[in-house]
Amino acid sequence: MLIYLSIPSRVGVNKKIIRKVINDLKSIGHVIVYAPISDEITTHKLYNFDLIIRCDALVHMNGWNLDPVCLNEISYAKQQGISIYPDYKLPDLHPTEVSCPEQSAEFLSIVMRMYRTHLDKNADYSPANILGPGMIGIATRLWDKLTRFINLSGFPLKVEQFKNSTQITFYHEQVELKTPKAESIEDTLLDTAVYSIIALLLGKGKWGK
Repeated sequence: MLIYLSIPSRVGVNKKIIRKVINDLKSIGHVIVYAPISDEITTHKLYNFDLIIRCDALVHMNGWNLDPVCLNEISYAKQQGISIYPDYKLPDLHPTEVSCPEQSAEFLSIVMRMYRTHLDKNADYSPANILGPGMIGIATRLWDKLTRFINLSGFPLKVEQFKNSTQITFYHEQVELKTPKAESIEDTLLDTAVYSIIALLLGKGKWGK
């Protein structure tokens, strides 16, 4: 796991103790990050939040309850659903990381690719491209991506026109996989996942802000 180490800046902490905690976490198999200690609480707090949001757990050093920065970090971690541990009770690796290391590493890789894809899409099209059509626009994009995935996977859609309606059904017999002309199945699934998250952001009123 990626662990954020919360170190009190207003309470003296022995550097040997800090090094011991870091070494103990490394020996378990964790990766550790921490922010440089600063006297400027506001700047320090914002900088640390940017680190904490990317971590799987937070470990706080003794004296956290007397330090405003640590209190802010722990409060933020709780809001994000990030596990919190004291320095005398260090977390083990997650069972899934132990039993499925390749799966865990690739999942994280894909999630970060999604984040970068979202940044690129936002830069290319601007937030207004989503805000304009709203949820209907996202639903249309998701439908386009899903139907493309279905067709590329060898389960083409069948569209039948009726007098008062249009019915869409799936073929039950798998056909030969199609070779994508411009977009791979992997890219299609990645875009589908990104648009799903964009829908959540739009629903929370966070898109474009």
